Amino acid sequence: MTNVENYRPISNLCSMGKFYEKCLLEKILECSAKNGIDSFGDHQHAYRKNHSTTTAGLTLQSLIANELDREKNAWLTL
Repeated sequence: MTNVENYRPISNLCSMGKFYEKCLLEKILECSAKNGIDSFGDHQHAYRKNHSTTTAGLTLQSLIANELDREKNAWLTL
């Protein structure tokens, strides 16, 4: 526990990088809305409002449950 070589530094993104990323996302969403384009698709959960890893997991669970209810092998249909 006292060996310094066992510890690695933590890398944090700089504030400007986070700011740039947010500006870029807003510009992409603005252009998509303006041109009537869905940039992310139906199955994209990241970078969308009201979507997260939780909603992705719930969607997957729902798909598996529906396939099992239809007595199909859920792993072959996903």
